[in-house]
Amino acid sequence: MSYTELLGLFSGSAIYCHSVTGESVIEGFTIAHSYAGGGGAISCAVSSLTICDNVIFDCSASGIEGQDGAGGAIYVHLSSAIIRGNTIYDCRVGTGGTGGSIYLSSSPDVTIEENIIAFCTGEAIHSYTDVPVILCNDVWGNTPTNYGGIIPDQTGTNGNLSMDPLFCDALNEDFTLHADSPCLDAPGCGLIGAFAQG
Repeated sequence: MSYTELLGLFSGSAIYCHSVTGESVIEGFTIAHSYAGGGGAISCAVSSLTICDNVIFDCSASGIEGQDGAGGAIYVHLSSAIIRGNTIYDCRVGTGGTGGSIYLSSSPDVTIEENIIAFCTGEAIHSYTDVPVILCNDVWGNTPTNYGGIIPDQTGTNGNLSMDPLFCDALNEDFTLHADSPCLDAPGCGLIGAFAQG
Protein backbone atom coordinates (compact mmCIF):
# COMPACT_ATOMS: atom_id res chain seq x y z
CA MET A 1 0.00 0.00 0.00
CA SER A 2 1.24 3.51 -0.77
CA TYR A 3 0.75 6.14 1.91
CA THR A 4 -0.10 9.81 1.49
CA GLU A 5 1.83 11.94 3.95
CA LEU A 6 0.35 14.86 5.90
CA LEU A 7 3.33 16.24 7.78
CA GLY A 8 4.12 19.37 9.72
CA LEU A 9 0.65 20.90 9.70
CA PHE A 10 1.21 22.06 13.26
CA SER A 11 -2.01 24.00 13.87
CA GLY A 12 -5.43 22.38 13.52
CA SER A 13 -6.42 18.77 12.91
CA ALA A 14 -4.83 17.32 9.78
CA ILE A 15 -8.23 15.89 8.78
CA TYR A 16 -11.48 17.44 10.02
CA CYS A 17 -15.01 16.25 9.28
CA HIS A 18 -18.23 17.72 10.68
CA SER A 19 -21.81 16.89 9.68
CA VAL A 20 -20.62 14.90 6.67
CA THR A 21 -23.39 13.14 4.72
CA GLY A 22 -22.69 9.47 4.00
CA GLU A 23 -19.72 7.36 5.05
CA SER A 24 -16.24 8.89 5.08
CA VAL A 25 -13.16 6.68 4.73
CA ILE A 26 -9.74 7.85 5.91
CA GLU A 27 -7.28 5.25 4.63
CA GLY A 28 -3.60 4.97 3.84
CA PHE A 29 -2.30 8.21 5.35
CA THR A 30 0.81 8.98 7.33
CA ILE A 31 -0.08 11.87 9.64
CA ALA A 32 2.56 13.46 11.86
CA HIS A 33 3.54 16.65 13.73
CA SER A 34 0.03 18.12 13.85
CA TYR A 35 -1.85 19.53 16.82
CA ALA A 36 -5.27 20.89 17.73
CA GLY A 37 -7.47 21.38 20.77
CA GLY A 38 -9.17 18.07 19.97
CA GLY A 39 -7.94 15.43 17.53
CA GLY A 40 -4.37 16.27 16.69
CA ALA A 41 -4.54 14.13 13.54
CA ILE A 42 -8.26 13.48 12.92
CA SER A 43 -11.31 15.23 14.38
CA CYS A 44 -14.82 14.06 13.57
CA ALA A 45 -18.22 15.23 14.78
CA VAL A 46 -21.77 14.34 13.73
CA SER A 47 -20.54 12.00 11.01
CA SER A 48 -19.91 8.36 10.14
CA LEU A 49 -16.40 7.29 9.25
CA THR A 50 -13.91 4.48 8.89
CA ILE A 51 -10.30 5.18 9.86
CA CYS A 52 -8.11 2.34 8.61
CA ASP A 53 -4.54 1.44 7.69
CA ASN A 54 -3.03 4.77 8.73
CA VAL A 55 0.17 5.63 10.57
CA ILE A 56 -0.21 8.48 13.05
CA PHE A 57 2.69 9.71 15.17
CA ASP A 58 3.86 12.78 17.08
CA CYS A 59 0.44 14.44 17.07
CA SER A 60 -1.08 16.21 20.05
CA ALA A 61 -4.13 17.93 21.45
CA SER A 62 -3.88 20.72 23.97
CA GLY A 63 -5.38 24.04 24.89
CA ILE A 64 -3.93 27.32 26.04
CA GLU A 65 -0.46 27.02 27.60
CA GLY A 66 -0.34 23.27 27.02
CA GLN A 67 -3.31 22.44 29.23
CA ASP A 68 -6.16 19.99 28.66
CA GLY A 69 -6.92 18.76 25.14
CA ALA A 70 -8.67 15.57 24.01
CA GLY A 71 -7.62 12.93 21.51
CA GLY A 72 -3.95 13.37 20.73
CA ALA A 73 -4.49 11.38 17.53
CA ILE A 74 -8.25 10.93 17.02
CA TYR A 75 -11.30 12.77 18.41
CA VAL A 76 -14.80 11.36 17.79
CA HIS A 77 -17.94 13.20 18.98
CA LEU A 78 -21.58 12.37 18.22
CA SER A 79 -20.42 10.02 15.48
CA SER A 80 -20.19 6.37 14.50
CA ALA A 81 -16.73 5.08 13.68
CA ILE A 82 -14.67 2.04 12.79
CA ILE A 83 -11.02 2.51 13.75
CA ARG A 84 -9.11 -0.44 12.30
CA GLY A 85 -5.58 -1.49 11.45
CA ASN A 86 -3.81 1.73 12.36
CA THR A 87 -0.45 2.29 14.02
CA ILE A 88 -0.56 5.18 16.50
CA TYR A 89 2.69 6.15 18.22
CA ASP A 90 3.87 8.93 20.54
CA CYS A 91 0.72 11.05 20.54
CA ARG A 92 -0.28 13.12 23.55
CA VAL A 93 -2.60 15.57 25.27
CA GLY A 94 -1.76 18.52 27.48
CA THR A 95 -1.65 18.46 31.27
CA GLY A 96 -5.09 17.42 32.50
CA GLY A 97 -6.16 16.27 29.03
CA THR A 98 -7.68 12.89 28.15
CA GLY A 99 -7.25 10.34 25.41
CA GLY A 100 -3.61 10.56 24.41
CA SER A 101 -4.47 8.50 21.34
CA ILE A 102 -8.27 8.23 20.97
CA TYR A 103 -11.01 10.25 22.68
CA LEU A 104 -14.69 9.34 22.31
CA SER A 105 -17.66 11.41 23.42
CA SER A 106 -21.38 10.64 23.01
CA SER A 107 -20.55 8.06 20.34
CA PRO A 108 -22.13 4.69 21.21
CA ASP A 109 -21.43 3.03 17.84
CA VAL A 110 -17.64 2.77 17.72
CA THR A 111 -15.43 -0.25 17.01
CA ILE A 112 -11.68 -0.12 17.67
CA GLU A 113 -9.86 -3.16 16.29
CA GLU A 114 -6.47 -4.41 15.14
CA ASN A 115 -4.60 -1.21 16.04
CA ILE A 116 -1.21 -0.72 17.65
CA ILE A 117 -1.35 2.16 20.12
CA ALA A 118 2.03 2.69 21.77
CA PHE A 119 3.87 5.24 23.89
CA CYS A 120 1.11 7.84 23.99
CA THR A 121 0.63 10.21 26.93
CA GLY A 122 -2.74 10.89 28.56
CA GLU A 123 -4.59 7.52 28.56
CA ALA A 124 -4.41 5.74 25.23
CA ILE A 125 -8.16 5.21 24.72
CA HIS A 126 -10.65 7.32 26.66
CA SER A 127 -14.42 7.34 26.41
CA TYR A 128 -16.52 9.82 28.30
CA THR A 129 -19.96 8.27 27.83
CA ASP A 130 -20.00 4.87 26.05
CA VAL A 131 -17.80 1.77 26.02
CA PRO A 132 -16.79 0.99 22.42
CA VAL A 133 -16.24 -2.46 20.96
CA ILE A 134 -12.51 -3.10 21.44
CA LEU A 135 -11.00 -6.11 19.65
CA CYS A 136 -7.51 -7.38 18.84
CA ASN A 137 -5.50 -4.26 19.68
CA ASP A 138 -1.99 -4.01 21.10
CA VAL A 139 -2.11 -1.12 23.56
CA TRP A 140 1.33 -0.78 25.09
CA GLY A 141 3.51 1.59 27.08
CA ASN A 142 1.03 4.45 27.37
CA THR A 143 0.96 6.74 30.41
CA PRO A 144 -0.65 7.01 32.86
CA THR A 145 -2.88 4.13 31.64
CA ASN A 146 -3.84 2.29 28.48
CA TYR A 147 -7.59 2.81 29.02
CA GLY A 148 -9.49 5.63 30.66
CA GLY A 149 -12.85 7.21 31.36
CA ILE A 150 -15.51 4.51 31.65
CA ILE A 151 -13.47 1.90 29.71
CA PRO A 152 -12.11 -0.89 31.94
CA ASP A 153 -8.76 -2.48 31.16
CA GLN A 154 -9.24 -4.61 28.04
CA THR A 155 -5.93 -6.48 28.23
CA GLY A 156 -6.44 -10.21 27.88
CA THR A 157 -10.02 -9.98 26.61
CA ASN A 158 -11.30 -10.13 23.02
CA GLY A 159 -7.79 -10.58 21.66
CA ASN A 160 -6.44 -7.35 23.15
CA LEU A 161 -2.75 -7.38 24.06
CA SER A 162 -0.38 -5.17 25.98
CA MET A 163 3.03 -6.20 24.66
CA ASP A 164 5.94 -4.38 23.06
CA PRO A 165 5.01 -4.37 19.34
CA LEU A 166 8.70 -4.49 18.39
CA PHE A 167 8.83 -1.86 15.68
CA CYS A 168 11.89 -2.15 13.48
CA ASP A 169 13.04 1.43 14.17
CA ALA A 170 10.33 3.72 15.52
CA LEU A 171 12.80 6.48 16.41
CA ASN A 172 13.55 6.79 12.70
CA GLU A 173 9.88 6.46 11.72
CA ASP A 174 10.07 2.83 10.60
CA PHE A 175 6.93 1.21 12.03
CA THR A 176 7.26 -2.11 10.25
CA LEU A 177 7.45 -5.05 12.64
CA HIS A 178 10.38 -7.18 13.77
CA ALA A 179 10.13 -10.89 12.99
CA ASP A 180 9.45 -11.60 16.68
CA SER A 181 6.63 -9.05 17.04
CA PRO A 182 3.51 -10.33 18.81
CA CYS A 183 1.47 -8.27 16.33
CA LEU A 184 2.46 -10.18 13.19
CA ASP A 185 0.11 -13.11 13.72
CA ALA A 186 -1.70 -12.61 17.01
CA PRO A 187 -3.87 -15.63 17.98
CA GLY A 188 -7.41 -15.15 16.74
CA CYS A 189 -6.53 -11.76 15.27
CA GLY A 190 -3.84 -12.02 12.61
CA LEU A 191 -1.91 -8.86 11.79
CA ILE A 192 -2.32 -5.95 14.21
CA GLY A 193 -1.34 -2.46 13.08
CA ALA A 194 -0.74 -0.81 9.73
CA PHE A 195 2.44 -2.63 8.68
CA ALA A 196 3.64 -6.22 8.47
CA GLN A 197 7.20 -7.48 8.92
CA GLY A 198 10.01 -5.13 7.87
